[in-house]
This record gives sequence, C-alpha cells and structure tokens, in this order.
Amino acid sequence: MPMKQRLLLLTSIIALVLLALPSTGQPLKNYETQVNSFKLYDAASLAKYAFMIDKQRNRTKDNPEDWEDIIFVNRDHTSHLRLIHHPGDGAYEMAGFEVRQGMPDEDEDYYAKVPDKVFMTPHGIMLGLKENEVADIQGKPQEVFQEGDYKVYRYYDGHRKSWILRKYNQVGYLIMFWFRDGVLVRYSFGFEYP
Repeated sequence: MPMKQRLLLLTSIIALVLLALPSTGQPLKNYETQVNSFKLYDAASLAKYAFMIDKQRNRTKDNPEDWEDIIFVNRDHTSHLRLIHHPGDGAYEMAGFEVRQGMPDEDEDYYAKVPDKVFMTPHGIMLGLKENEVADIQGKPQEVFQEGDYKVYRYYDGHRKSWILRKYNQVGYLIMFWFRDGVLVRYSFGFEYP
C-alpha cells in the first residue's frame, strides 16, 4: 500500500476513534438540581403540592401507572415550570425541569398554581437574564446554535466519573438555555432518559 494511502487510512481511523470518544468540552461551572423548593429526584420536595396534583388528576398512590410530567404556573401566570418524569421512576421523582415564559399549551390541562413570583435555581438562573449573565453563572457553553428565532446554549456532562452522575446513578446531565433577542425565555436541566 502506498504511503499516501496508509496516511489517509491512519487519519481516517484516528478521526473515527476521536468521534467515538465522549465529548470533553469545557467542564460545567454549575450543576443545577433545584428550582425554588423543587429538587431533582426528591419526592419530598413535592409533598406540599401532592394532594393538589392527585386531586386534579383523580389518581391515588395505589394507581401510579399514569404518573407523568407535572406543571406549575407562577402566581402572575407569566411563566411555568415543568417537572419531567422518566418512566420507571417513582411517582414524585422528577428527572428534569424546564421553565418557560407564559402559560402551558392549551392541551396541557393539568397544572397547579404556586405562590412563587419567579422560578429560580440556587445559582440565580431565571427567565429574563441576558446572555452574558447566564454565561457568567454557567460558564462558556459547549455548543451554541440557532433554533428558529432562538439562540440556544447547550451544556452536557456524560462523564461516568462525574459526581452528579454517580450520585444520581444516571448516564448524562444536560443544561439548555433559549434566548430571544439576547434575553433568556426558556431553560431546562436534568438527566437524559437512559
């Protein structure tokens, strides 16, 4: 085999190996695990609202097969929080959170109102922040891309030795921020469905 072909083959093999390795990117500056009093995989953080959820959905602890995402609306009806449930998790164990401007979609008829004015993480992430404010809190994003009218920041940790993945026995942790005209209008974080 000529030298040029061997170099091309070797270069191709190296490229494939590098693609197969997990992405390192910049390490995450902060890991979010909570919005207001709600915590990832902490059923007790929902206890205060459990009766409202069960009554609204007409379900009991004896019939948990239809557990699904739970939505809360802030007191001014200007934003909502979706608690994301993974199949196989316990009734009130939530694997991820998403906060958006406005009310839930019309077909999402199950939601409860909370007395909170804003939905905010312990590190200060909340709707209305500017791009530079989010970057100051979270660090430089590993990926930035356009999604329609939104500029999106993406952060990911899939390193098996990461403290958060070991603690929660998960395969990947993801944070995403959606900006419109430089202002944060949606954010989500949590664990990938394995």
